[in-house]
Amino acid sequence: MSKIIIRIESLIVLLLLVFSRSTYAQASEYDSLSIYIMIAYYADEEGDPLRFSFLESDISPYIIDGTTMIPLRALAEGFEYVVDYQEKDKKIIIKDDRRESEMIFTIGSDTVTINGETDTMLQAPIVRDNRTFIPLRYVSEFFGKFVKWGKNVDGTNILIWVSSAQLLTDDDVSVDDNDDYYFLTEPDNPIPQYVLKSDRQTYRGIKIGDTYESVISLYGEPHKKEFIDGILSCVTYYSGSIPYDDPGSDISFYFTNGLVYYVSIYL
Repeated sequence: MSKIIIRIESLIVLLLLVFSRSTYAQASEYDSLSIYIMIAYYADEEGDPLRFSFLESDISPYIIDGTTMIPLRALAEGFEYVVDYQEKDKKIIIKDDRRESEMIFTIGSDTVTINGETDTMLQAPIVRDNRTFIPLRYVSEFFGKFVKWGKNVDGTNILIWVSSAQLLTDDDVSVDDNDDYYFLTEPDNPIPQYVLKSDRQTYRGIKIGDTYESVISLYGEPHKKEFIDGILSCVTYYSGSIPYDDPGSDISFYFTNGLVYYVSIYL
């Protein structure tokens, strides 16, 4: 009997060591990094540009096994979702009335009900520091948002954008060793600008002479529109802005008679 007990105890110790090491390895990868979450959204006024702001919360998000967990209240307030807590059943109902969509969670369970159908998440919602945390990407993408993840230049911060429109990728604004663009210097503008050559195309395939509809089909709804005398003259797409710090990179398409005649990238 004593040998069985010893073997069981040894197995428990071994499992605890394995779990502790994997947990520490996961934590050590991100513990030294700060996580900043920005939201990008259109205002209610038609034609307003995509706006960027920090997602405000009194407690920080964290990452577990590659999944970013965020305080539910912060995300709900950021995008004006309706949240209903059912204390008795430990259920949470999130609604987006504009999309007529809802999700039903149970604390501690990775099963979620989406518009009446069940699905499984990578991480279950949990309560931590008296706050309910939910998987950021899973919830955001269900409600039609786009999630972009990256790090700042020196790698000390994790940057996550949750956007109502799809943001540009690094490839969209890459000009290093790219002879499709030429560098344009402007005395009054210190921001580097690169211009598409007349016989070349953008990373997604837009060329000089293409229509507005072609741009929309490849890049989606513009993040910003500009008009001259009521006629569309330019649309701009952003890679991701850090409020009060870095406007990020962008690509702009200029039109005349509804056709692209000029394309520029600002870094």
